[in-house]
Amino acid sequence: MIIMIILAPYSLKVSKERRYETDCFLRSISNKYKIIRKQTEQPSEYELFINEYWQQDDIIILEHDLVPTEKDLEELIKCKYYICSFNYYLYQCSTLLKYPVIANRKIIYINNLINYEWIKETDDFCDLSSLGFIKINKEIQYRIDLKEIINNSIKRKNIKYDNSIQSSGINFDYNLSNEFFKLNKPIHIHHKLIKHNHA
Repeated sequence: MIIMIILAPYSLKVSKERRYETDCFLRSISNKYKIIRKQTEQPSEYELFINEYWQQDDIIILEHDLVPTEKDLEELIKCKYYICSFNYYLYQCSTLLKYPVIANRKIIYINNLINYEWIKETDDFCDLSSLGFIKINKEIQYRIDLKEIINNSIKRKNIKYDNSIQSSGINFDYNLSNEFFKLNKPIHIHHKLIKHNHA
């Protein structure tokens, strides 16, 4: 078994059809990797699940409707960067936009104010990543107070955003990515588009 924790949060609010391919993938690799699955339905259960395993080992998060291959997983594991993620599309149901966008963004400054711009498929790094399929190195975990991030995420639950920065999991992934940014650790992007059973 390879030393790597794969955290696989899921929600029954997502249909069996949308979860099916991810479930099949996790079963296919279950004899090689330490996979921990947990149903996360209540507010902040997702964040608290990640916190249970924070600082124990390198972790990979794989959410319930993303469908990588084992080769994609191996690519994340072998990657030299502290934080890395694959590209995948977000759709109108989470962004409110009429067109699909890559689920990662970069910070740009307009009139000295921070703004977020969706990255292109060819970009190698981003500043704000969704957590659908991401690796976070143990060394970086030790430099981040995840409990504080969770508290900040809870505080942000009722804040409204304009469409330019809407995303699924806006609270937790925003705050966690912000900590990476403070540490000057941009998120490395693997260019292949992972199938996302989201639309």
